[in-house]
Amino acid sequence: MALRAAPVRIDGTWATWKALATEIQELSTLRQRNARWIVRRKLARHVLRIAASLNILTKGFPLMTW
Repeated sequence: MALRAAPVRIDGTWATWKALATEIQELSTLRQRNARWIVRRKLARHVLRIAASLNILTKGFPLMTW
């Protein structure tokens, strides 16, 4: 199973989540250790990008401090 070369755009669309699900599925089905690490790194990058985009979206709404 070949790894996709194109990066996944994190924009909240169905295609984004479908691509992430595909990569998670590849992670569970791949047998080579190196390929598994590559997918894990890619997934970690996607998770960090999602976290960064959510942080940008929520910056305009600071938490209330009592």
